[in-house]
Amino acid sequence: LVTDGGEVASSDVTSNRVGIFAASNITISDTNVNNNGGQGIIVWSENVEVSVDISNFQISGNGYGQASPKIPNADFYTVPKVGITVESPVGCNVMINGVTSKDNEGNGIAMKCVEKAVVVMKDTVASNNRGDVGIGTLTAQHCNVNFDGVTSNANEGRGIAIGCRKDAYIKMKDIEASNNQGDVGIGLGFVQAVAIVDLEGTITSSENEQVGMAVVTYVDSNVVLNVKGNVNLAKNGGEPAPDSFSSGSGFGVFISGALDIVVEEGGSFQSCGNEDNAFDIEGYVSNLRGTLTWAGDFTCDPDKVQLQGGSQPNCLPCPGALVN
Repeated sequence: LVTDGGEVASSDVTSNRVGIFAASNITISDTNVNNNGGQGIIVWSENVEVSVDISNFQISGNGYGQASPKIPNADFYTVPKVGITVESPVGCNVMINGVTSKDNEGNGIAMKCVEKAVVVMKDTVASNNRGDVGIGTLTAQHCNVNFDGVTSNANEGRGIAIGCRKDAYIKMKDIEASNNQGDVGIGLGFVQAVAIVDLEGTITSSENEQVGMAVVTYVDSNVVLNVKGNVNLAKNGGEPAPDSFSSGSGFGVFISGALDIVVEEGGSFQSCGNEDNAFDIEGYVSNLRGTLTWAGDFTCDPDKVQLQGGSQPNCLPCPGALVN
C-alpha cells in the first residue's frame, strides 16, 4: 500500500514487499501489518515534515526478505528498519498508541528526524525484534519525547535509545526495558544539548546482557535527570561490553558536559545486584571537562561505585536479596 497521505483503518496488510509506504502524513488504526517481505511501515520524506498517528494494531513478522548482518553498537538507523520507520530531515510529529511491534527482522520502531522530533508513545510494546534497537529515535536539533507505558523487551539490540542535540525534553513514565541483548536497556544520548529528563512512575531496566541504563553527554551538554518515580536497575550483565562501560553495570554515564541527577521527594533510584558496578561513571569528570552532581538518596552496593572523579552518591544499602 503506497500513499502520499490519508488514513488506513481496519485493514490487514499482509504478504507484500513493503506493508505501507507513506510520503508525508498518515493515520493508521486497527490495522495489522504482518509478514511482509520488507519493511512493515515506512513514512519518509526528503523535504517536508511528516506527521504520523498510529494506534491499536500489531506489526509483526516483517522483513523476512531483509535479514541483515548485525553491526555491533551501530546507530540504529544504519541498518534496515523493518517494523515501523519514520524519517525526515525536516522533522516528525509522531503519535503511537496501543501498538505492538514484535518478531521483525530489524528494529521494532525507529525514527530519524533531523531538524526536530515530537514523539508521543503510549501503551506500546516492542519485543523480540532482531535489529539494533527495540524503540529508537534520533534527532539532530530539537527533541520533545513523551513515553508512557512503553515496554521494550527481549530484543537483539538495545531496548530503548533516544538521541538529541540542541534542546530536549524527555518524559518517561512506567517504562520497562529488560532482557535485551544490546549494549544498554535504556540509553539517552546528548550532543551540545540543554536537556531535562523526567522519570516518573516505575522505570525498570533489568536482566539486560550489558548495561541497564546509560546517559551519555557530549560536547558541553547540560543535562538534568529528575527522578520523580521509582527507578530500578537490577541483575544486568553477563556479556562482555565492547565499549567503555563495564559490561554488567546498572547505570552507566559518559560525561563531557554536565549531568545533575536529582532524586526528588517520593522518588527512588535503585541499582542493585548487577554483574559489575552499580554506578559506572566514565569520561572527563576528573579533568574538569565535565561535571556530575547527585542529589537525594540512592540505593546501591556502596563498594560498587566506579567514578572517574566527581562526587559520590549517597547510597543506602541494597535489599539483601539483591546484594551481589
